Amino acid sequence: MSEGTTEAPPVAAAPEPNLPPPPVVAAPAAEQPPSPPVVVAPEPKPPSVDDLRAEMAREVEALRRVREEAQAEMRARVEAARWDHLRRMGLQHLTREQALVLAPAVDATTLEGQAALDAWRASNPSLFATRRDPAALLEQSKARILPAPETSRQYGPRWQQETVERVMARLHGGG
Repeated sequence: MSEGTTEAPPVAAAPEPNLPPPPVVAAPAAEQPPSPPVVVAPEPKPPSVDDLRAEMAREVEALRRVREEAQAEMRARVEAARWDHLRRMGLQHLTREQALVLAPAVDATTLEGQAALDAWRASNPSLFATRRDPAALLEQSKARILPAPETSRQYGPRWQQETVERVMARLHGGG
């Protein structure tokens, strides 16, 4: 040995303890299939400009169809409101289609639209039924039923009133 190094005294090996023998593993009955190979997905390619344009064109077309459907539904609602307003105003002698062609194309749910339809009614009175005042109708009925006062002086105002009441009750199903 060399002079500057010291050797460690030999150590006696410890006796191995009595361990039970390792268990015996039986071989598998059948071979297991090999695991499938790991497939690494390739990095997706960015879409080409032509693909992006085609996709954008499809989306634009879909949006155009949705807009056209919404506009058609809105037109149908506006026409229905206009037709209802014209009927409430007393429109007669015209079909729905004729009225919608002739009447101004306005939204009858707005005040401006109603004003335009009222102006159209004023300029086309023959298309609308005239509304009669109930008081005027009563006076016309009295004139037809009762004799003129200058030809019959024997009937007074009380008799005229009773006669009118009787006739009106009969007309309204009361007698």
